[in-house]
Amino acid sequence: MAKMMDEEQTAAIKKQILEQLSKFPEEQVKALRQQLENASPEQLEKFISQQEGEEKCLFCEITSGNIETVNVFEDSAIFVMMDINPANIGHVMIIPKQHYQFIFQVPDEVLWDMIRTAKMIIPSLVNIVKAKGFNLLISQGIAAQQRINHFSLNIIPRFEDDKVNLGWERKNLLNEQKDVAKKLSEIFSKVAEEENAKKAKIEAKKEKREEFKEEKEKSLFFPRRMP
Repeated sequence: MAKMMDEEQTAAIKKQILEQLSKFPEEQVKALRQQLENASPEQLEKFISQQEGEEKCLFCEITSGNIETVNVFEDSAIFVMMDINPANIGHVMIIPKQHYQFIFQVPDEVLWDMIRTAKMIIPSLVNIVKAKGFNLLISQGIAAQQRINHFSLNIIPRFEDDKVNLGWERKNLLNEQKDVAKKLSEIFSKVAEEENAKKAKIEAKKEKREEFKEEKEKSLFFPRRMP
């Protein structure tokens, strides 16, 4: 039989679950929050076992309509909403309706739809909340504080002395940066060569189709003479 969680483990898991619940509207999770706060280690283990294999993505639940949120706009590919625990007033989130965790998984057309929508929203948003600036934030992975494993683009209006800290300590890593740049350049050179080769093949096929079309048109206008 598995060993019962101790008080320290129980407290840590409770904190993690409660942090996840903070992303939901309070009226929807109030009863569950109270239940978890008062749960014994045995009750908490039972709750976790019930959730195993049933964990659902919060953003997927929102886009499917199972969880209410403050919706701004949606189309067939993306969903735009207000963050219910915002960094600042006017904090908007743009997410793909399909589940993707990382930017390199998002199809180009969906990513472009997200960027285009952000571009349209920002001028009006800044004017409405009288912001002095804004940040576009994409967090990827645990180390980057991605709290939900669903790709999102955050638009965060900024104000003087708003205490939103997105700064970082400047590091002296010039040589290391040069090494990274060299490796990236090598990768992109190969990618560019492959893309150019693909384009050349497409252009060659296009030229052959055009030549065939021209020959066909000539044959229609200048039929061969009958013997």
